[in-house]
Amino acid sequence: MVQEHNMTKKYRDIRTGVIGVGSMGQNHARVLSEISNLVGVADPDEKQGRKVANKFGIKWYKDYMEMFKEIDAVSIAVPTQLHKEVASQSIKSNIHTLVEKPLADSSESSKKILELAASSEIVFAVGHIERHNPVVTYAKEMIAKGEWGQVITLSSKRFSRYPERIKDVGVVFDIGIHDLDIISYLSGGKLKNIFAIGGSIEYSQTEDHASIMLDFDNGVKGLCELNWLTPMKVRQLTITCTKSFVILDYINQSAEIYTSEFENLDNSDLSKMEHSVKKITPAIEKFEPLKKEIIDFLDCIIHKDEGKKPLVGGFDAHQAVKMAEEVVEKISN
Repeated sequence: MVQEHNMTKKYRDIRTGVIGVGSMGQNHARVLSEISNLVGVADPDEKQGRKVANKFGIKWYKDYMEMFKEIDAVSIAVPTQLHKEVASQSIKSNIHTLVEKPLADSSESSKKILELAASSEIVFAVGHIERHNPVVTYAKEMIAKGEWGQVITLSSKRFSRYPERIKDVGVVFDIGIHDLDIISYLSGGKLKNIFAIGGSIEYSQTEDHASIMLDFDNGVKGLCELNWLTPMKVRQLTITCTKSFVILDYINQSAEIYTSEFENLDNSDLSKMEHSVKKITPAIEKFEPLKKEIIDFLDCIIHKDEGKKPLVGGFDAHQAVKMAEEVVEKISN
């Protein structure tokens, strides 16, 4: 804890704010209050805004433009369809900006935000929280080192019941976009094709389940299965490689690596071959992904002149929106 305090106290001089203090915005406010100088929160819902502001002993703003006069950096956690409007204003106001995922509700809108941010001098990051999960960091390192051999397939499962807080997007943009981004990130390739099926079983306004296949130019294949229907929360990624089979659990921040070899192999009678399986459970240091995400953002502000860039910037976030948009279009058709 002492090490973490020493690591984060350097952000205390950065004046921060949060726009939108619903479910996710409250968590941004909590983390920012712990490691930065959280000045205020903005939300048109006065009851909710004052409640969160009072909790952290800060100011509530009905108009976020007023808050911009008092802060250096902001977390935007408003409904997705408002991301373009709010992010554009923060960028134009020269405020360092972290936007919750997805970057926007369409690739057209996300491209405009990306272009606006690219033409500015601010630090611009997007909250793809799973990129900051310690198990993803671990997997990226092992793949880069070739420890597991060549990656063949990345297969994700992300299930839970319908989140009542979500009113403006379907399951693909809400939770599926995490896996589209992570699989693309870990594949190390450029996407060639997307195939998708899905539909609606309980929620007629949007898709509530989908199965997606991704084809990358380096031969890696990706599979995503997601829904808002299963009565339990599952957040898992399996990685099939030429040397290992790997299971990652996002929730428990754990990994299982399986390797095997044949012993006393008799090619004349393969039914009697002996198979030795070895399981490794590496020690992965647990850390709150949201805190890692916000630390990454604030660290980029401090080291901006040295060229430090956020783990997830506008380009990667735009690519994720494009993938999600194509998936929804294929399901609709």
